[in-house]
Amino acid sequence: MKRHLVALLAFIALTIVATHPLWQHLADSVPGDVGDPVLNSYILAWDTHALVSDPLHLFDANIFYPLPNTLAYSENLIGDALLALPIALLTGEPLLAYNFTFLASFVLAAFGMYLFVFQLTRNRRAAFAAGLAFAFAPYRLASLAHIQLLTVQWLPLIAWSMVRGLSSVPRSTLRASDQFHWMLLPIFVWLQVASSLHGAAFALLMISVFVVVRMLRFAYASRITHHAPRITHHASRIAIPSLILMLSLIPLALPYLAILDQLRAARTPEAAPSFAAMPSDFFAAAPFNRFFGSVTAPLRTRDGFTEEQMLFMGVVAPLLALLGLGRRRWGIGPALNVVEGWVGALLIVGLLLATQPLLTTLIPFASIMRVPARWAVVLTFALAALCGLGVSKLLTAQTRRTQSAFVFAPFASAQLILLCLLALALYAEAFSAPMPLARIGFLQAQTGVYHYLARQSDHAAVIELPLNVAPDAEFPEGKRMYASALHWHPLVNGYSGYTPARQMTLSLRLKNFPDDEAIAALRDLAREGVRYLIVHSGEPGIPRRDWVQVNRARALNSGALTFVQSFDDNDLFIINAP
Repeated sequence: MKRHLVALLAFIALTIVATHPLWQHLADSVPGDVGDPVLNSYILAWDTHALVSDPLHLFDANIFYPLPNTLAYSENLIGDALLALPIALLTGEPLLAYNFTFLASFVLAAFGMYLFVFQLTRNRRAAFAAGLAFAFAPYRLASLAHIQLLTVQWLPLIAWSMVRGLSSVPRSTLRASDQFHWMLLPIFVWLQVASSLHGAAFALLMISVFVVVRMLRFAYASRITHHAPRITHHASRIAIPSLILMLSLIPLALPYLAILDQLRAARTPEAAPSFAAMPSDFFAAAPFNRFFGSVTAPLRTRDGFTEEQMLFMGVVAPLLALLGLGRRRWGIGPALNVVEGWVGALLIVGLLLATQPLLTTLIPFASIMRVPARWAVVLTFALAALCGLGVSKLLTAQTRRTQSAFVFAPFASAQLILLCLLALALYAEAFSAPMPLARIGFLQAQTGVYHYLARQSDHAAVIELPLNVAPDAEFPEGKRMYASALHWHPLVNGYSGYTPARQMTLSLRLKNFPDDEAIAALRDLAREGVRYLIVHSGEPGIPRRDWVQVNRARALNSGALTFVQSFDDNDLFIINAP
């Protein structure tokens, strides 16, 4: 147990170094850019607010007012919110909760893979290398702006508990350790599914492939009759936990099913091939990768390449994985180890799904993945597990050679040196420090107009101009959503994975504010309960000089607005109800 704790502490230290200088800006900055990280910071803040104040209306987020169920327009991150709930409640800083979740994903991913590979090899050193290979894979660091792809720390723990539980020999009375692992399995699955829809797809794929490989093992052995009780035994053990798991996930699934048609219309299958991976993408590292970013820059210039296709898997990890693949004789035969066969199958299936989007039509839940290249998460899991097996084989072979050559040689020290070299190589492949950060600012440091709204007791809806809707840059909307955590008034504005058609129509009507059409649109919003208007002069679409000299007076002369107060470049109005 103490050695496991040492590994955990080492993963914490390595996470801090790999993400430097984030530890110095935990409450005012986010890794990456001002896009998805700000959106996800808002989602975590909303989850915390709703879980504490009104959990029955969790999915009725305060954006895109007056539309319902707006949290389902993107990942709900409820599993992540539960993990960060104490931090969020104690500090009231959404960015601190987000960054805690971000950092915890590396630590838990590393430690989870460590436990899984240690269970397979009983070799702590190989398990430590596997933890590094998974948590600090180049693809994970390249995805630092997508927390839904990073918080997959429950996948190795699912594998750990599932393999431990299913590999036990059936007995008339279950051992306490087996019962413990069967209790943990549905918990880990629930946490992964609740963390993101992407994580749900990855977990379902892992479990499905495991079941198929295990059944093939039974079928080849030609002992179906003999093993039928064992299959029934496993099925009986998993039936009740699976039923409880499915029932607990229904409240999370229903909001997405309610808007499934809209989501499908916005994300057609025809668009998926453009986000599929090309062979060269697996050698394209992120530009901020310190060792391979500049070297692989030409590979990032192909037509249609986006940040989603930065799928560099490293050099050392794949080589060690190849060594792990050779650890057993492959084939459906008695020599097949179920777990190794499962991980190898995952490697193949993940690669096919990432590069051949048409295959998603064969797997029902695979259509969740709008960007097929994101199946690379499964590849990193399989590579890391095989990497651990390869390191175990390498260390075992090195020990035998040392013992045979030098009876009294300190082979343990030689093993440690070899491990350090391998660990350093695995860690260096993805090293990206100093990590790019986007400064957002403390929540309490946001402009005074939001503090004014926080003091109002009417809790009336707010609209902020300019209204930014795709194809224009939507990132300013993320900052408005983040600032709304100060007051939690309903907000007409919004930015999410799915943008309702109403938003585009409203944006066109308000584009030339304060013309007659924009004033009419504001009156229509007032009829729906929108009371406050914030005008951010100086932002694109509202030139500061024109606003101060002409357009502010023109807006007031319309009779639709009553001026309240100016907060620097932000003017607050009340929209007069017709």
